[in-house]
Amino acid sequence: MNGKKLKLFFILLLVLVTMILSACEVPDPGESPLGGATILPAPAFDAGDVLERINRFFTDARLYIILGLVVVDILFGVWGAIKRNKFDWGKVGQFYQTNVVPYIGGYLTLYVVLGMIPGLEGFIGEGIVTAAWTPIIANLVGSIAENLSVLGINRPAQ
Repeated sequence: MNGKKLKLFFILLLVLVTMILSACEVPDPGESPLGGATILPAPAFDAGDVLERINRFFTDARLYIILGLVVVDILFGVWGAIKRNKFDWGKVGQFYQTNVVPYIGGYLTLYVVLGMIPGLEGFIGEGIVTAAWTPIIANLVGSIAENLSVLGINRPAQ
C-alpha cells in the first residue's frame, strides 16, 4: 500500500468513525439551542486525559512492532542501496518524511482521539485502532520483502 492509498484509508476510516459516532445515542446534557433536539455535547477533555492516552500509546506493543519493522526496513534498504552503489542520505530522510512520520503521527492521532471518545475505549475502539495498524504493518512488510529481493534474498517457494 503506497502513501496515497494509506492516506485515503485513514480519511475513509475517519469518515466511518464519524458516521458511527453520529448514529450513536448520546445522553442529552440538557436542553439544546435547537429546540429540544439532541446534539453531541462538547467533550470534556482535560490535558491529563490526553497525556495519559499519549503515554498509553508509547507503551503499546503495536507501536514497537511498527518501529521494529521500520528499523529492519531501513537496514535492508540501506544495505541494498550500498550494494548497488546508489546510497543517498537524502533517500533516508525522504523515507522518514514520507513513511515514518505519517505512519506514527497518523496512528498516534487516531489512537489518542479514539481513546478520548466515550464508549469507544473498549472492543470497538481497539478494533478500529487495530484496523488502522494492519495496513501500516502490511506496507512495511512489503517494503522489507522488496528490499530483500534487491539483495537477492527471495521468499522460499511454497
